[in-house]
Amino acid sequence: MYYLTFVKRIEKFLTDKSDWQNIAIGASTQLFESRGYLFNENITFLSGELNLGAKKTTTVLPTDIIVHLKGAQAIDKTLAYAPYPWEFEALRVAYAPRFGRGWVAQSYAYGGLFSIPANVWVGGDVFTWSPGADNYRDIYQFVRANETLLDNYTSYAKTGLVHAMYSSMKAGFIDGGNQLKSSVKLLTEENINFDMLVFGDEGYQVVPRAEDFEKFDQIFFDGDLKYLNEAQQAVLDQYNAVHIGQRGNYPELAITVTANDTEANSTVSAVSRIHETNDNAPYVLHLVNRPFAGGVTPTLNNVEVAIPQGYFPKAVTSAKLHLPDGTTETLPISFNASGAKVVTVNNLEVWGIIELSNIGTAPVPTEPEEPTEPEEPTEPEEPTEPEEPTEPEEPTEPEEPTDPVDPTDPEEPTDPSTPDSIDLSTAIDGDAFTIEAESFDATGGRVAGVVVGERGS
Repeated sequence: MYYLTFVKRIEKFLTDKSDWQNIAIGASTQLFESRGYLFNENITFLSGELNLGAKKTTTVLPTDIIVHLKGAQAIDKTLAYAPYPWEFEALRVAYAPRFGRGWVAQSYAYGGLFSIPANVWVGGDVFTWSPGADNYRDIYQFVRANETLLDNYTSYAKTGLVHAMYSSMKAGFIDGGNQLKSSVKLLTEENINFDMLVFGDEGYQVVPRAEDFEKFDQIFFDGDLKYLNEAQQAVLDQYNAVHIGQRGNYPELAITVTANDTEANSTVSAVSRIHETNDNAPYVLHLVNRPFAGGVTPTLNNVEVAIPQGYFPKAVTSAKLHLPDGTTETLPISFNASGAKVVTVNNLEVWGIIELSNIGTAPVPTEPEEPTEPEEPTEPEEPTEPEEPTEPEEPTEPEEPTDPVDPTDPEEPTDPSTPDSIDLSTAIDGDAFTIEAESFDATGGRVAGVVVGERGS
């Protein structure tokens, strides 16, 4: 009661000071915790130290903190928080200061604000420990560089999760009820983006408005349904709410992530967000890589993110990837067998932001070519009858021999190099000469050349 009176006085003070009316007022109690929540419309943010689960594990980012992030979202508040000192002590003992990078990434992906001091008190004999600014500098620079994809963005989900606040009131610590934490873990590790439909406890029996229900394609409830009163149950009965165990019947609600062709929904969260007021602003998918090995996030390649048909209000036309190392690249869009748009991401360490434009012409899947009909087999030809053997031809009579032709008399051979006659007037007594002649047989065949006269040498 005293706390409520104090808040009223603060409100009046700020109202009277016109120059101070834009000052934000925060509350250090969370929506789902055993101490209860102070409902006041003039509270603009929630803050405080919260349990992040590092005492349980530093090999994977726990999902318990998402309970508080979604709780703040449900009442349209921003959650600004820091870890308890024992969380940092767990990192110090495990030599895993870079595990805190996952805390930062997860917080901003879900719309929160997160701070890591340069020196933190961890108690015991150590007192203070410095996690090292270099382990976080690029992450916070990444936040600043992409503030247009963070500021004024809100959660976008096609799934609503019913939560009865009374179950968290019965919990023993500030993390919320065990049933709620289990449901949040199930939906997160199957990449079913969700928001909460919060039903108040006996002290504040609030119920969601009709417009809160109608923005979801499907509503789930869990074992905490028993904490709703009759009036709250009557409101829920107007909508097609089913048990969370039936979530597998609604594959269109999930963004599917694989890494190297292996399902990776449980390790890589794909968190969808849209701008609060600008319908033409890009849609955003935050990829949070949850596992750690030796205090460091393993870098993933060939990470395929499949966005179901009609998931966002308008068609996605192009995609860009932003990474903490300062790189930005355009991602080609393909389609899988179900018609979902698929983008492939490489070099994913702890966090990446996919910027999805809805301006321009959306790509469409190409129609596969129609298979050609196989040709009809032709009928085999009828075998032909073998031909009848032909009768051998009668031998022909040999022709009568013809009489040989009588040989003709051979022409007298001429010797082109020998003149027809010898001019003896030019001969000188004593000159040498030879007279040759040829002889033929009776058939005209040449016998031989014979010398019939010769003188001299």
